[in-house]
Amino acid sequence: NENEYSLLLEVALVHVDDLARAHIFLFEHPDTKGRYICTSATMTIKEMSEFLSERYPEFQIPSP
Repeated sequence: NENEYSLLLEVALVHVDDLARAHIFLFEHPDTKGRYICTSATMTIKEMSEFLSERYPEFQIPSP
């Protein structure tokens, strides 16, 4: 059922270096409060598989 797995259809991605910088910033500024979103956009699983297929044609990446 697609509704049951709707959370798996779209993902937020962040580069590990950007995430590390965010952690360092927050450790260096202990007065910060709340949650911080470290991504600027989301991508569907289909978009990700299409991107990876174009970028790495030598691999057979399935598309949903």
